[in-house]
Amino acid sequence: MGVDQEILEVVDEYLAAFNACDLPRLEKVLKCPLALIGNGEVSISERYFIDFDKFIAATGWDHSKWDDRRVVQMSDKTAHVAAKASRYRGDGSLIEVVEALYVLTKQPGGWKFVGFSLL
Repeated sequence: MGVDQEILEVVDEYLAAFNACDLPRLEKVLKCPLALIGNGEVSISERYFIDFDKFIAATGWDHSKWDDRRVVQMSDKTAHVAAKASRYRGDGSLIEVVEALYVLTKQPGGWKFVGFSLL
């Protein structure tokens, strides 16, 4: 398996854990602190930044699916993944399409997310 595929497997695990609202599972693919860039702001968080209960209550979200995700830059220790995903309600109606650039770094336990840049 190539390094690109290793990275994409971690990205797919992230979405699977996100869809399951499984914070312990998500934490396995995260390396805190996490950098979050969005809305013209940069923040650093010592924990994952989405509260699933609030997110679901505010949006009616049920699940997300990748529209596209690909490694766009990579070294032996850092990778940038461009991603586009659609978020859906339980009835299948579209909430929104989100685009992001994920930053992952190679850690002793494998590739981990360290940064999220959201458009």
